[in-house]
Amino acid sequence: MNSTNPDIKLLCELKSRLDDDVRDVLRGAKEVALVNFHNLAKSYPKRMWNPGDLAIWLGAKAVLRRLGVKIVYECAMDTYSPQALERAAPRGPILLIGGGDFGDMYDFPGSPQRTRMDLLRSYQGVPIVQLPIAVHFRDEAYASSMGQAIAEHGDVVVMVRDRISERRARAHIAGDIRLTPDMAFALGPLDRSSCVPTVDLTWMAWRPGDDEYVDHGGPPPDVDTQMVEWTRPMPAERSWPWDAALARLVHIHLGRLLIRSSYLRQHLWKPYALTFQPLSRGGLERGLDILASSRYVVTGKLHGHILCLMLGIPHSVLDNSFGKVRGFYDTWTMNSHLATWADDGDTARRTALEYLNRV
Repeated sequence: MNSTNPDIKLLCELKSRLDDDVRDVLRGAKEVALVNFHNLAKSYPKRMWNPGDLAIWLGAKAVLRRLGVKIVYECAMDTYSPQALERAAPRGPILLIGGGDFGDMYDFPGSPQRTRMDLLRSYQGVPIVQLPIAVHFRDEAYASSMGQAIAEHGDVVVMVRDRISERRARAHIAGDIRLTPDMAFALGPLDRSSCVPTVDLTWMAWRPGDDEYVDHGGPPPDVDTQMVEWTRPMPAERSWPWDAALARLVHIHLGRLLIRSSYLRQHLWKPYALTFQPLSRGGLERGLDILASSRYVVTGKLHGHILCLMLGIPHSVLDNSFGKVRGFYDTWTMNSHLATWADDGDTARRTALEYLNRV
């Protein structure tokens, strides 16, 4: 733990609240299924694992470990096996990993949303808990159908991670909706005090064409800057630890087989699930190294903001296309000593320059 982090009190409070909130929704359950690990087996190496998604997965596992809850079934978003799940956890509860994909923006074959809808329709009466997530609907008819699926299921808890998502959820879902911090905070403060920054500024943004992209412009001129979209390979990628590199290799090749074969998904889910933890650790370390390599960060990515808080890195925060980042900042982190909200790119550039010229 980095005791010099000025936001350590805030981070510890959010970590403690997560433990309490998850304990409450589990209602004494000591065995669970954990579903929807974010898998990139099909698209690697063109795309890299999002360190934010990996921090969420590791945070969920950390909470369950502290609560003494055993995970009896795990699967990725595109390797779910009804037969394996029914054998391992016939009475649930089924926990769906959180993130930013509750709604129709990321509804495509093999997506977490498709698995979520399949589970709602196939396991009526079995407790399902959606771990903290952002909610966004572009189509009212889609939102209504999802609300109906949750109502027909009869035992669903939706944990939302910001007040905007809470309002959106309550507009379409007549059920148990709870406001809870992002699961990454379950990891608590992180230490990178031994890292020496190699650049002045990291400018982290969505790529043009991505659904969450907003054109905030680029970094200020004449500043030593690295441009980052961390779901894409960096020019000089760090070497992964051997165990994480091996897990990544197995995950990719075994995952591609499981995606194609329901029979293999049913019988090989355990060795595949063994890759999730070391892969997540390796991918998260990659993200932490990217952030810790700079003196200041400007980010339009929510977990750029969250991991900067956990690392103790000063930074400016910009919004995404549907208010996810602003909603979260206003709900949980606006009193941070490290984060400064920026309504636009000009404000972020000015704030970054003020900080870099001051220190």
